[in-house]
Amino acid sequence: MRLKTAVIVFLVAAATLVGGSMLYTRSQAKKAVEDIITVASPYAEITYRGISVTLGGKIRIQNIEIRTRLIAQTIPIEGIDIETPGLWFLLTSTGKLRDGKLPDHMRLLIRGLTFNLDGALADALEKITAAARRGSGAADGDCGPLQQMTLRDYRKLGYQAFVLDLGLGYRLDKSGNSATTTVEWRAREMASLDLSMQVMGLSKNVMEMVMVKPHVSKFSVVYTDLSLTDRIKRFCAEANSKTVVQYTEMLANRGDDWFQQSWGFVPGTGLRDAYRSFVNEPREVRVEGMLPDDFSPQTLALYKPEDIVGLLGLRVSVNGKSVKDLSTSTFSGTPAETPRAAVAGVDEKVAATTTEATPPTVQPAAVETPAGPPSSTIPIKELGRHVGKMVRIIVTPNTVREGLLVQVGDGMARIERRYAGGSMVIAIPVGHIERAELMDKQ
Repeated sequence: MRLKTAVIVFLVAAATLVGGSMLYTRSQAKKAVEDIITVASPYAEITYRGISVTLGGKIRIQNIEIRTRLIAQTIPIEGIDIETPGLWFLLTSTGKLRDGKLPDHMRLLIRGLTFNLDGALADALEKITAAARRGSGAADGDCGPLQQMTLRDYRKLGYQAFVLDLGLGYRLDKSGNSATTTVEWRAREMASLDLSMQVMGLSKNVMEMVMVKPHVSKFSVVYTDLSLTDRIKRFCAEANSKTVVQYTEMLANRGDDWFQQSWGFVPGTGLRDAYRSFVNEPREVRVEGMLPDDFSPQTLALYKPEDIVGLLGLRVSVNGKSVKDLSTSTFSGTPAETPRAAVAGVDEKVAATTTEATPPTVQPAAVETPAGPPSSTIPIKELGRHVGKMVRIIVTPNTVREGLLVQVGDGMARIERRYAGGSMVIAIPVGHIERAELMDKQ
């Protein structure tokens, strides 16, 4: 009997402690939200229905409405979730954050942010974008690229509002030296974009991060089409007096000048085929890569397009199918000089450029013709035995890499290539290597 009473007392005490902790945490969260509302009050009136806290440490703010002062329109949000390591973290976070200690993981999720396309704010943005387009001299294509679409165009596609889910978070590994960060963007019934990055050189203490240099070692970008491209195809096919199949063929057969203007480069055969596959059946595009430790975005302009693919170790798949040929080139003619490419046609009058001290003109970036000395084939599984030797690696029939093999590991082969102004290391996924050759000394 005494044991039963003790257990009951313990459970009641535990429930009281947990309940009190949750109520305290909720009151603190409510105060923080009210402070934010006060700061934003000169610009917008913000209301919400309620705040809750879970045992798992999640703070949920429900049914938010933002009424802007400048333009009479209400922006509703279904809710905002803040995910933390747990209730204990919420109770002790003030002291830890003051000491510069980061939690093991955090995630912010904004659910159902709704932007009506027939409201006053949309009309104002429509006028601003129209004026910007007139100023830039941009012309509409044949119901063309997405970047040329206006808010009015989206209404024609059947969208009455953009309903967005936005997420941002990170998770530190056990050592605290690296973290996986995620950025999530989803427009309901349209498309989603997910970015994941592995960041190295971190610390669990913010103060220590000042003394280190974090860098991204891996990344992945996944685009998922939820209905946007199919709606565009149906609408634009009708606008061009074509069937959906005919309009899709027109998209797949774009000329080099169009790709250069819209994409910034001319895709080779592999990317063209992948583009054709996607416009026919728009589902998913996935891009993955690995960055060198000393990578700097400012140096990308110094590399040729095909070297960027190797430098970043890019891997691309469309609708679950890997794209082996990632060759690209640059269009240097005029639309009148280059006819529309056939479905499996070869690019004409294409030149690739690269800039070092003075940008020289080079041969098309899609092809690197082996011009080195004679070579002997190396079994791919034995590639690691030839580190420190000159090798020739064939990734596709049109893409050949030559240089000093400096490392083989983590599924990547890295070769060093020397230029007049220095050298760079290119990472090549071992799984994409068709043949490797040992180059004999001259």
